[in-house]
Amino acid sequence: DFGRYLFSPPFCMAASEALRRASRVVLVRPGDVYLFGGGAAHAVACVSEALSISAYESFVSLHPQHVERLLCTGDPNSVFNVNTCMRWDETELVKESIMNKLEDAAQQLTRGGPAAVGTPALGTRPERWRTLLER
Repeated sequence: DFGRYLFSPPFCMAASEALRRASRVVLVRPGDVYLFGGGAAHAVACVSEALSISAYESFVSLHPQHVERLLCTGDPNSVFNVNTCMRWDETELVKESIMNKLEDAAQQLTRGGPAAVGTPALGTRPERWRTLLER
């Protein structure tokens, strides 16, 4: 309902009601670290001497509850169901792709994790990484 709306006091009635319905409203400070899991959109704004903003759709870890929440995305019978702008078949394709990546990550962990895979040769990395890696 609020799209690009900036919530700032004094709040109109509709904004006040939206904040009351929010799962969490948390104040972050400079230097705070936060991690959102699941399958819902999130946004953070930290206003201080410097402005820091972060927004993204979701992060899905290998935690069973996160995977379960992902699998409920778009399911009209799920308590986690939310309106989405994607068609059901598109949502299913995205979920299938994500599940493939999660399975790849789980397999990598069973083989000892990222450190056991080793570091790719410098020539196989994107050229723009070279200066960053040489610092």
